Amino acid sequence: MLFGLSRHQLLYAIALIWTITIFIGCSIPSSGIPDITGKDKIIHVAIFVPFGMLWRLVGRSWLWVLVVGTLYGILIEVWQGALPIGREADVYDAIADTIGTILGIMAGWAVLKIGGRGLKG
Repeated sequence: MLFGLSRHQLLYAIALIWTITIFIGCSIPSSGIPDITGKDKIIHVAIFVPFGMLWRLVGRSWLWVLVVGTLYGILIEVWQGALPIGREADVYDAIADTIGTILGIMAGWAVLKIGGRGLKG
C-alpha cells in the first residue's frame, strides 16, 4: 500500500492523472510546443499507449478502453480545433490516438497474462 491506497486504487489514480495530463498537454498553445513535424503521430501513439494500458490494468474491458480512447482522441481534436491556441483538429491525430489505445490494450493484456492478476489487490 502506498499513501494508504490499494494497488487497484493507485492504478486508478495514475490512470486518471494520465488521462488529465493528456488533455492538458493537448491544450497547450502551438507556440509552446517544439516543432517536430512528421513525428507528431508517433507522439500521439506514444501518449495513448499508457492510457490504454492503465485503464485496462484498472479492470476496464478492452472494448470500454477502445471506445473511450477513440472518443477521447476525437474530443481532443475537436477541442484543439475550437480553441484559439494555434492548433488545429487533425483526423490523423485521432487515428494515431486510437492506434496507441489499441497498443496499450495489448500491453495491458500482456501484463495481466504474464502475472499481473495480482494488480487488483
